[in-house]
Amino acid sequence: MADVYPNPLHNLKLDTWYRVLIPIGAIWTFISLLIPIQGFTNKELIILGLGVIAIGIGEWKNERHSTKFVDKTYFNPFMKITQTFRVNDKVGVSIEILGILAIIFSLLNIFQLADFLS
Repeated sequence: MADVYPNPLHNLKLDTWYRVLIPIGAIWTFISLLIPIQGFTNKELIILGLGVIAIGIGEWKNERHSTKFVDKTYFNPFMKITQTFRVNDKVGVSIEILGILAIIFSLLNIFQLADFLS
């Protein structure tokens, strides 16, 4: 039986925390563009959403994969082993720092501890 309402997100691979941040930040930014939320300015919420997206993209940029093929023997079948590890590079860390700064500036403005966005 065919789905009446197919899931548009079924192809997204959201298996790590930083890959979840990207759609959350995108939805947050999109909603803050369309709907004015009482008590907050749209600038604060847009910068907060973009900061969340930047952290997710920066972490994803720092992810590396190593693949090793194990030959088939009498006791072991042929295997493909993929290991994920973190390697910091300048671009990924820079994107993460921009995201963290955007979130900090936005939260400081939301809690009225500073007025960066006026």
